[in-house]
Amino acid sequence: MAFGKAEAELTKQGLEQARQLETTLVNEYDVDLATTPVAVSELRRSQQTAEVAGFRLISSPYAVLNEVEHGLEGAVLKAMLARKEVPKAAYVAAEALLSQPLTESIWFTHGLIIMAACDVLGLARSRWKRFKPQFCEVRVLPIG
Repeated sequence: MAFGKAEAELTKQGLEQARQLETTLVNEYDVDLATTPVAVSELRRSQQTAEVAGFRLISSPYAVLNEVEHGLEGAVLKAMLARKEVPKAAYVAAEALLSQPLTESIWFTHGLIIMAACDVLGLARSRWKRFKPQFCEVRVLPIG
């Protein structure tokens, strides 16, 4: 498991998803990968995703984008997510991030923060088919 391991790199599947992300961002969102600055977490796979996707202006890592340390056992967390519930720690992290958004317009972060941020913004249950984002999924959020 990569969860909580800062040095964990992308798997072969993760590398392929990051390459596909490049196509999505360029073709569907008209992102200029050479000139658009992006924010990444301190976890290596977040940074690697941005690199493989083709971004050239990658920030120094932000701790605020790291995975949430929720202290729950895997089965408990899985059951919560199945009920479309997110640990309180994720809401605390998302609210901190949203109250002082990063200057970069694209952020590479992790699932629990994304789910909680979407919920805080009132989007989690209406805008996307899935409450839990897929790897390398793009979610456009109205922040600020």
